[in-house]
Amino acid sequence: LIGLAWADAGRLNVLRPGRPALTSTIKRAGAVLLYLLTCAQHACRPLKKAALNDHVPHASRGRWNALDGVTRFGWSGSAVLGGYLVDRGGYALTFVVTAATQLIAALVWLALVG
Repeated sequence: LIGLAWADAGRLNVLRPGRPALTSTIKRAGAVLLYLLTCAQHACRPLKKAALNDHVPHASRGRWNALDGVTRFGWSGSAVLGGYLVDRGGYALTFVVTAATQLIAALVWLALVG
């Protein structure tokens, strides 16, 4: 947030190092809002699972649920891997690795569907 501008009670403040960015009340309100948005993002998870299990044959539900679990794990591991790749080879390397990963995932998905 350092160096960014934000509106505070009708006036524009520029954040500076060593200066508190937000009051504790605004921080709490922001934390509550972030929590509610996160809950809303994940509220569809049970519906997604139900739709997945309704449209997949009983014999292959384990395979599809395992694949769904891998995609959920990918979100947590991608930040660590992305930081490592940026340190090693810059941002261009992260885009190349992301494209290759997406291609491999698409091929695996096609193999499961076909």
